[in-house]
Amino acid sequence: MRPAVAAATEIRSATATSIFGELQLRVIIASEQRIERVEARIRKVGEDEVIATFGDFVITGPRPASNIYNATIQPIDLPEVGDYTIDVSAWDADGVRTDKSDVGVIRKRLATRFIGLTVTPTVVDVENDEVTVTGRLLYTAADGIERGLSGEPVFAGTPQREFVTDADGRFAGKADLGGAWGLTVRYPGDSVYGEASPSSVNVKYQTLNTRLTVDATPNPAIMGGKALVKGMLERESATGQWAGLPDKPVRIWFESDATDTRDDLGEVRTGPDGVFQLSAPVTGSGNWFAQFNTLPVPTHPGYTETNIRTGRFVANYRTAITGFDAGPEPVAKGTSLTLKGRVVRLAPAAGPTAYVSGGHVTFEFSADGKKWVPDIGGTTNQDGFFSTSIRAGRDGYWRMVYNGLTRDLPWPTGDLLSSSGSDHVDVRQKTTISLFNAAPEPVRKGATLTVSGTLKHFVWSSRGPWGSWEALSGQTVFLYLQPRGARTWTYMATARTDRYGRVRRGFKASRDGTWMARYKGNTTYMPGSSAADYVDVR
Repeated sequence: MRPAVAAATEIRSATATSIFGELQLRVIIASEQRIERVEARIRKVGEDEVIATFGDFVITGPRPASNIYNATIQPIDLPEVGDYTIDVSAWDADGVRTDKSDVGVIRKRLATRFIGLTVTPTVVDVENDEVTVTGRLLYTAADGIERGLSGEPVFAGTPQREFVTDADGRFAGKADLGGAWGLTVRYPGDSVYGEASPSSVNVKYQTLNTRLTVDATPNPAIMGGKALVKGMLERESATGQWAGLPDKPVRIWFESDATDTRDDLGEVRTGPDGVFQLSAPVTGSGNWFAQFNTLPVPTHPGYTETNIRTGRFVANYRTAITGFDAGPEPVAKGTSLTLKGRVVRLAPAAGPTAYVSGGHVTFEFSADGKKWVPDIGGTTNQDGFFSTSIRAGRDGYWRMVYNGLTRDLPWPTGDLLSSSGSDHVDVRQKTTISLFNAAPEPVRKGATLTVSGTLKHFVWSSRGPWGSWEALSGQTVFLYLQPRGARTWTYMATARTDRYGRVRRGFKASRDGTWMARYKGNTTYMPGSSAADYVDVR
């Protein structure tokens, strides 16, 4: 028959705790057998001599669903200040003893506490939270009398500051709260004096008012360009003075009129004077917003939240006029002169927006290319085109001007003015060769054939849109023959007009053909020509 095996017992810990001013010793034991008796022996750390033995423990347990036993004894008394180690023995129901040395440590110290703690002022703000703290640190001597504890460090504030008590245990000094709504004073104790319970005084933080200013320039701005968003963050001090608030984040937003959305452009920090600025792309008309401390949880306690928006910010498109032309060139005075061009928007305009629809344009005239006078205008079609015709009057320069007024953009976004380059138009007097004749018809071969006609120019009346044809003298007229069966004209001769504009020249008839006279014109007169006259040579 095998002998019985002793049940396992483990002494886990031994601790001393102050309960209502009395020292209680508590031992925790894990055992598979019921624990019947516990003994604790106390000796100074590093020494073998036992100076106190305690055996009247109250044993409870085991805990439900466990094998843990608690053994407590109270009060226990130690002879002097110092560090003590605890050796424990435990006996189970079978009388089996389990021993363990150095299960725990008891540190006996003289009790300490704070009295008379004061903090001034009791109302501070985030920028001025330094306070004056005063108080006294006491200890209870072995005779039970409280006395001031001198020469000991006392700590308070954030960051932590150290004060040293005087001969009567008193201390005083400056400390920063560091955002805490109160000041706590601590004494950590040493090898003789125990740690004092922290003592606190509530201090109220006064929230400082803040305000923002903001503006965006230029305004109006150019679409696709840059805007400088600039402003200042200020705070009101506890004494009522406003000044810039440095090194703080200001969030910038833009609210678009076109899309009714708000774009977050991020944060920018204020400078030493509270000024902030951000260069931002111009994407449309709307409003700029600046915000400080307006998150669901303010990131800068001690300051009020604030926000502001600019007045109406306007963005305009740059425009250009392409394909402008005034023609034909040269043009006969009094005949039709066509003016045309197209108004477009420059990037970032795209799609239908790239063409100015319903834009008001004006065609301007200048005799010298310097002084311009509006002449005629109209509105562009959906593709940005506009064309019109006028009666040609005199030499000069033409250009197309867009005044920025349109119906195809949402208010207040608009267009910048633009103008085309100039186009010089040479206006000359209209000419014709009338009464043209090649005779006789028919004509005998070898006989003389006489070609004649009258060169005239049209003179407009200064009193209205009418005029008359008048003789043009002293001009050279070119005479041409197109032989029968030929496709080209052959130059035959020139003749000069007389005072009545008449021209006359004789030729030796040699072959059948068609005769015609041409005037090539000059800087004053347009070219002109006669009707054709066929002659049968026999």
